[in-house]
Amino acid sequence: MNNFLHRACQVLALALLLTICTLSNNVFFYAWSRTSTNGEQGQTTVIVDTTRGAAAPMTSAFDVALKEFTQVLHKNPQDTALLPWTSYLPDREEVHFPVLSSALIQAAFGNKKVAFVGDSTSYYLVRWMQALMLNFTAQEQNAILLSNSSGGLQEANRRINPSSDVNVGWANGSPTIIQGKTAADSTRAFRDTYIQWEGRRGGIMKSCSYDAEWRHIRLQKPHVLVVQVGLHWLHFEKAGRDASSCYMNHVVHYEEWLRGIVTLAEQVGIRLLLLKTTNFVCDQNYEGAYRRAAKDYGKARQEMKEDGTNNIIQQCIQSFQVKLSNDSKYNITAPQLYRYCRDATFDEHGAQHLNQRTFDFVAKKGNEGKNVTIAIFNDHDLQSCDYTAIGDGRHYHDLNLIRIRLLAIVIKELFH
Repeated sequence: MNNFLHRACQVLALALLLTICTLSNNVFFYAWSRTSTNGEQGQTTVIVDTTRGAAAPMTSAFDVALKEFTQVLHKNPQDTALLPWTSYLPDREEVHFPVLSSALIQAAFGNKKVAFVGDSTSYYLVRWMQALMLNFTAQEQNAILLSNSSGGLQEANRRINPSSDVNVGWANGSPTIIQGKTAADSTRAFRDTYIQWEGRRGGIMKSCSYDAEWRHIRLQKPHVLVVQVGLHWLHFEKAGRDASSCYMNHVVHYEEWLRGIVTLAEQVGIRLLLLKTTNFVCDQNYEGAYRRAAKDYGKARQEMKEDGTNNIIQQCIQSFQVKLSNDSKYNITAPQLYRYCRDATFDEHGAQHLNQRTFDFVAKKGNEGKNVTIAIFNDHDLQSCDYTAIGDGRHYHDLNLIRIRLLAIVIKELFH
């Protein structure tokens, strides 16, 4: 009898191990933790995301359905962007994702201050939000977004932005460049809604400090804060896109930078902090020096020498060693510098590197947040090479309505 029980325990242990291994192969793309209305954190179950190498907290049918919905939008954005969609997953409740409409816009953004701190990939998203909210009445929004015309996403884009101007929005003659605005300068309200962008666009050598942006956030005290600046910190060192020591330091100590944002959110009273993924980078749409650099760094990662280096990565390391010798305020070890040169490249490899670390951070943060919900806004997985221009590879203007819809759905679900 004892032998039988011993054998049974062995079988059960093996079954449990196989179950754990099976769960570890589940693929989840969305990580979030929820704060209850009394300020106490809910329980979080962690499932390993093997695709990203991240541990993603999964707590409801919404999380799983959101991943499925994102995949549907990615596969066929033209025909699915403006249609309602419902998830029917086995053993889970149905989850309905509403269409983008004036009702969803008001439910997500109404009576809220929503602030963005980021690079051009969030800047252009906000411009479309401004155009949609300020240039059209609720009835006009619905006429565009709820239309059953065969044009789908393309027709809606044309009606909102007929000139295809990437700088759409900012009604009433507001300036194109709006970084550095104070709370008093916020664009006029749409039904007591304020959408504000802080940050910088363009070249990699712009200021590395975000002190001014954080001061403005403290003044504005937004209800929702969306943060992403990753693309500016990525490099093609010695291959057409050199980075500053400050940018390199931000990537090396990325988790420390994220912890500072969480602390700010807690101090200011932000209720929902969304860490936006770095945009998908379509390497094949690069041209010139960037295209060559993407190939060279990609090849270098595949052909590592025995000492762990190769020519282009070694050139990067040597370049930063010179920079660091002239600036002693950064505490960077040799392994950290090597990983930055190898992994933080201005391509899809670098974007996934930062995104994985963001997912890891949110997963490890778990239920430590104080009266703030910390989540990921994953618009990376919506994007594809078909929707970014040749020579660009990282902006997706024609997908901005889908991004607005996804953001609105996430805010509506998570804001409490």
